[in-house]
Amino acid sequence: MLIATLAVHAKDEPASRFAALLRLIPEGAADERPMVSKGANWALRQVGKRGGSLHGQALAVAEELSHCPARSTRRVGSDALRELRKRT
Repeated sequence: MLIATLAVHAKDEPASRFAALLRLIPEGAADERPMVSKGANWALRQVGKRGGSLHGQALAVAEELSHCPARSTRRVGSDALRELRKRT
């Protein structure tokens, strides 16, 4: 949830900071606890909404997650893809 909040409110943060944080999202997405996977979903969508290269990177992460065998991970990826594709 911290990544999502930072993505929404830290307007002056460079894209490189968020690109580095995208690597943490698959671990949260794979967590079976509902609030953790929801937080990963929210973070992925908010980082992708920042635009520029982050949108493409977030789409790539969401695509990868949507093909994972774990159900919670697939759900995070599919949900993020649905929202991020609306913005293209």
